[in-house]
Amino acid sequence: MNARVSPDDRPPRILVVDADADEALLVEGYLREGLGAPDLPVRRTQTAAEARAILAEDPPDVLLLDVRAHDTEALGLLEQMRDEGSPTPAIVLTGRSNAEAALHAHRLGAAEVLVKPSLTPASLAATIRFATQLEESRRKEAETEQALRRAERQTEALVASSLDIVSILDREGRILFTSPSTEKLLGHRVETLVTRNVLEVVCPEDTAAVQAALRRCLESPGTTVSVEFGVHRADGAIRHLEALTTNLLDDPGVLGLVVNSRDVTERHRSEDTLRRLEAAVEQSASIIFLTDATGMITFVNPAFTRTFGYTREEAIGASPRLLRSGRHDDAFYADLWAELAAGNTVKTEIWNRARDGRLVIVRASITPIRDRRSAVTGYLAVQDDITERNVLNERLRLAQKMEALGHLAREVAHELDAVLSGVLSGIDAAASRIPAGSPAEPLLAEARAAAVRGAALGRELLSFGRGAPMELARVGANALLRDAAAQLRGRIGHGISLHLDLSPEAVAVTVDRRELAYALVQLADFLLESLPPGRTLTLGTTVGPLSEPGLEALALGSGKSWVILTVGDDGTPMDEETRSRLFDPFGSSRALGRGGGLGLAAPFGTVKQAGGFLFAVPAERGNLFRVYLPPAPGSILS
Repeated sequence: MNARVSPDDRPPRILVVDADADEALLVEGYLREGLGAPDLPVRRTQTAAEARAILAEDPPDVLLLDVRAHDTEALGLLEQMRDEGSPTPAIVLTGRSNAEAALHAHRLGAAEVLVKPSLTPASLAATIRFATQLEESRRKEAETEQALRRAERQTEALVASSLDIVSILDREGRILFTSPSTEKLLGHRVETLVTRNVLEVVCPEDTAAVQAALRRCLESPGTTVSVEFGVHRADGAIRHLEALTTNLLDDPGVLGLVVNSRDVTERHRSEDTLRRLEAAVEQSASIIFLTDATGMITFVNPAFTRTFGYTREEAIGASPRLLRSGRHDDAFYADLWAELAAGNTVKTEIWNRARDGRLVIVRASITPIRDRRSAVTGYLAVQDDITERNVLNERLRLAQKMEALGHLAREVAHELDAVLSGVLSGIDAAASRIPAGSPAEPLLAEARAAAVRGAALGRELLSFGRGAPMELARVGANALLRDAAAQLRGRIGHGISLHLDLSPEAVAVTVDRRELAYALVQLADFLLESLPPGRTLTLGTTVGPLSEPGLEALALGSGKSWVILTVGDDGTPMDEETRSRLFDPFGSSRALGRGGGLGLAAPFGTVKQAGGFLFAVPAERGNLFRVYLPPAPGSILS
């Protein structure tokens, strides 16, 4: 049996009063066994006087009282508990069955009378449960009666002082009673409305709705019917009321339809304003979201979900931290929250990250929301996506820088070519004049090799500056990747795999085959420098539209299909800062003897000269270069 039989679901505290200590100990054992609680709180005392003191100081949940023949002290205790309305139920224990004594004990307030020789743990536990439930029932009954009396007084006070209109109508809709608030809200004196039909003050356009509500109420006694309608004030103005009507015609205490009417005119105006505001927020192109005072998101508009890729269900309840891109340090966010905590509006540019990993740059305005007591209850964030504008600015800056560097590269290349041509001629002339096996021979060979490398750098500079002509020819995209793969096979380190992911489409481009293949090799070289054994370098071809942010505004015809060449790996991804500087001349880290000194600016220039675009894009795993090239005329593209 569950020991939790007290009203508040805790083990009952029991007081056993018995002059015989052994019998009291036996009863205590029965209690613990019957209630299944070895640690049941049981207190024992031997006299009614001691029990009286305990009842006064710390009343138990149940009293077990041993009453012997002619035990006036015990019977007196029962009588006192009854007269004082003690909440503790008393169970009387007797040595023998005596109907008259049991009846007397019940009259004195005993919940039950048990005969000790017939006592068992189960019967004792059942009686305690019965006694506590009986006492709880009595307590609730008393509380209910008290609550009813209090409710009657409160109802009278509420009707007299309520801002709502409380009315009673008869079956035909005539007003039998209306509260004093009627005059305050509608300007009609109470005595001028009593006996009039309620429809006389209802606006004509709402009469049918009120009649229908009254009919529904008459057809369903005891139910409540809601209706909203306009009424004419005494001065001719119109107020809107929301009425709840309950059919109490069968209630002898009412005998009418009870109508509680509330003025909702201002609510209607607020709802209209809110509907317009909601439509503006939902249709806004700006990203709008709300948070509570702790920063948890409570609302997002459709622009939020479209821009960042999170559904409303995913965003609401989450922290705006889910948008962090890693481009801002902790100090940035600490300063932002410090300004908001000071009650200031924050306007700043934030780099966010969408669910698919895209960077989303926004111009943000974040404002604290205050209640009527000026306490901050949340924050409103309005953000405009300026990613494309920033990308366009960055592309323009890069194009201008590349144009300037290209001009410089052409000048340097021409000067370098003239110098190195003389150097190579001098070296060749010197080499022809020394005997075979001369100690100067290896030195001249080393000098010539250095001059040749310098000449190669000059050609790379000339190509970067668009000063070197390209030998354009129609070539299959897959053939370009095979050319690059052939050059890479001798350069790939031990344990690194090379995988070709070639498109089944027979697509072709018009490029300098040697230069484009070498540009792909340069990109692969860059990835191989940091690719550990066990990883894979992948070269791929496909077709599709230009999909990089902001590229659509830079490339005519970007909505059409382009040939896409990819060079990627499954190694450690580059950070955003490294990726942003990859194509700066001499800006990327290169190992000696691996590619030209221009770094990735060289393949960038080659792709650009071919009429294409080169991007280093974020990847789910590893790193990825994506080359967009226009298809050759007549290429079959899906």
